[in-house]
Amino acid sequence: MLVLPSSENKRLEALRSYEILDTLSELEYDELTELASVICESPIALISLVDKDRQWFKSKKGLSATETAYSFCSHAIINPDEIMEIEDAKLDDRFKDNPLVTGDPKIAFYAGVPLINEDGFALGSLCVIDSVTKKLTSQQRKSLTTIAHQVMDKMELRRKIALLQAAEKKSNQLVNLSLTSYSKSRVLIEQAPVAIILFRGKDLVIEEANSQMLELLGQNEQIIGKPLLVAIPELEGQEPYHLLFKVFKTGKTIYGYDKPVTLIRNGLEELGYYNFTYSPLIENGEITGVIDMAVNVTEQVKARDVSKRLFDDLADLNNDLEAANKEITSSNEQLVAFQDELLISELRFRQMADNISQLAWMASPDGNIYWYNKRWYDYTGTTLEKMKGWGWQNVHHPEYVEAVKEKIKRHFESGEIWEDTFPLRDYEGNYQWFLSRAVPIRNEEGEITNWFGTNTEITEQIKAREKLEAAQKELRASFQRLEEIEQKQSIAISQAKLGTFSIDGSTGVLSSSPRLREIFGYLPEEEMSYEAALDQIIPEFRQQVKLGVADVFNNRVDFHMEYAVIGRSDGIKRWVKATGKLYRSESDAKGQFSGTILDITEQKEDDLRKSDFIAMVSHELKTPLTSLSGFMQVMEFKAKKTQDEQSAMILDKARKQIGKMTTLINGFLNVSRLESGKIHIEKQRFDMKELVKEIEEETVPANTSHHIIFAPVITTWVIGDRDKIGQVITNFISNALKYSAPGTTVQIACVAGNGCSVVSVRDEGMGIAEKDLSKLFDRYYRVEGHELKGVAGFGIGLYLCSEIIQRHNGKIWVESTAQVGSSFFFSVPVEN
Repeated sequence: MLVLPSSENKRLEALRSYEILDTLSELEYDELTELASVICESPIALISLVDKDRQWFKSKKGLSATETAYSFCSHAIINPDEIMEIEDAKLDDRFKDNPLVTGDPKIAFYAGVPLINEDGFALGSLCVIDSVTKKLTSQQRKSLTTIAHQVMDKMELRRKIALLQAAEKKSNQLVNLSLTSYSKSRVLIEQAPVAIILFRGKDLVIEEANSQMLELLGQNEQIIGKPLLVAIPELEGQEPYHLLFKVFKTGKTIYGYDKPVTLIRNGLEELGYYNFTYSPLIENGEITGVIDMAVNVTEQVKARDVSKRLFDDLADLNNDLEAANKEITSSNEQLVAFQDELLISELRFRQMADNISQLAWMASPDGNIYWYNKRWYDYTGTTLEKMKGWGWQNVHHPEYVEAVKEKIKRHFESGEIWEDTFPLRDYEGNYQWFLSRAVPIRNEEGEITNWFGTNTEITEQIKAREKLEAAQKELRASFQRLEEIEQKQSIAISQAKLGTFSIDGSTGVLSSSPRLREIFGYLPEEEMSYEAALDQIIPEFRQQVKLGVADVFNNRVDFHMEYAVIGRSDGIKRWVKATGKLYRSESDAKGQFSGTILDITEQKEDDLRKSDFIAMVSHELKTPLTSLSGFMQVMEFKAKKTQDEQSAMILDKARKQIGKMTTLINGFLNVSRLESGKIHIEKQRFDMKELVKEIEEETVPANTSHHIIFAPVITTWVIGDRDKIGQVITNFISNALKYSAPGTTVQIACVAGNGCSVVSVRDEGMGIAEKDLSKLFDRYYRVEGHELKGVAGFGIGLYLCSEIIQRHNGKIWVESTAQVGSSFFFSVPVEN
């Protein structure tokens, strides 16, 4: 069952905000669990997140399960400021009956550091687990805490990046939406706040440019009549210039949004951003030029806080106004006709303005507003009587209205274009943000006749900008923390003297750390390919390593192997221990095989020196024992001949003890030969049924103390060393007889299935303690206990059995219950 802290709903909400539950394994997390396992010398390391009904593992080392309902970690997060360390779970009332303690993985030791987020919620823990009792050193506790902080930093970074991406996506959608309407609504006549320029011919000769365009380009009327690149040479090579030719050639209109253009103003280069429309000028069915309508949006692009939305209908209105203006210019004598046309244009303007999405208004030269469009009244819920003149102040926010009023007064007096950003109250009393702009409409003498203004809602853009700025700030902080994490992780790997590697499943390219290349005899700056690395592995292990790597990619098994390499530059033989696993993602089906390599040469050399010493001593002892045994046989023969029964009995016991010593010495010699490579596996095709039958015929007659039962065996052909496998079965039976009471039953079985032949020997003896099971096949390991004081042995037999089975590509294991009995198993592949 799960034990959970108070405020659980808020903690679960915080956990799910990271969107990490049930995601694929990731290398950056697996490297941290690998590091925790190495530093704390524990076979199991987990990044465990405590959900509502389960604990789920984001990363796991030494455990196959991905989640469990029985949680140590739910206890660990109750006190988030402390490391929960349990030296022996069987002695802890909270856990002694836990299925994870009584069954696999048979937890004895547990240490977990809570994973605390920025809001103080404990989301889970980084924990290490072992099946034997132990206690962490102070340095190990400190290192485990540091790694837990790195795990939490990676999770925070993951969440912040996701928030930033969502904010950027939303912001881009809003900006793109505003750009479309903004670029289609600029007034195209001289009085409008839109720059217009007309080009003729393939040389793009400037035929006409209004004052807004001249101001935008930083030029004067002297550019009229000149080719574009003669007038403004800095445009050559820039994208907007090339687009003009495309329009002239294809006759297709091109819209540009936020396009960068570099212009020379007052002798200095300035980079600006512009929205523009390039339209073909078509006369008598032929393309004779290009019309460019442009708006300077530099400040909007840089700050991302300006909206550019207007509707297509205003473009039609602008065309009408432009046509009306041309008629006025060319027909001064037809004043009545001009006034009629102007009236029609004004009516159309108001009709169009009533249907746009922006709030629109018109004011007299002194700033008194006398007309609003329908959208204004719909939004504010007011009337012209309430709003005319300066009544618009009633729908402004009290905190901003004075500043808005002072600024717009200055612009009404100076005749400059006005632009401001502020909130306006809607008919329900809620405030929304608007980008507001007003331009003066002038007559031919340059006098202001009217002001035309619009208010474009930008509330979502303001919110998006604020979120984006906050997210960018968080991202910068997260990147800084990531650099610190990577630095700490690099230091930890360096201190552990681990070499790291990664093999790309698609390309087969090997990436290796400087430490790994050093182990293989390469200089740190030298490159080392996968094939070159294989060449440094001694031939005895090379094929085994290649098959192991292939097995990782083909069957997704973990990689654990010890082998020897020869340094490329120094020729030194080094023993290494390699571990790794395959990491796959949705975008990388073949995955990356990543892991670590540790130099274990010193450990191996110590083992070989021990084996050499044992072999020498055993060999020296064997000769005198052989002579002594011969003397005993002669003396026993003489005692029997003289009918000295007491002496004969004593000599018989002495000879049996000499036989036991000879067996032990032969065991030591076999271990030495095995580790020095002098014991060879002579494989042949044989029938397991016949082998078991021979052992039964040898064992049953010689036994007088136990009930031995051999189960029937069917014909099963295997390829292996018949004598060595027989030696393993005999050792299992000998141990069963040795460690079980006389009169009990020993059962032997051999069955075939799943491509293997499985042999088992079951006894009713004293059983084996859980803490000893994982070490039972280690060299020289003996189970301690008062029941075993009279049982001789040096922990050699089962070690030899394990090595023999491994050299047959088989498996060996034991199942045992104290005071009930033990079952020893091994399996070897059957003939294909």
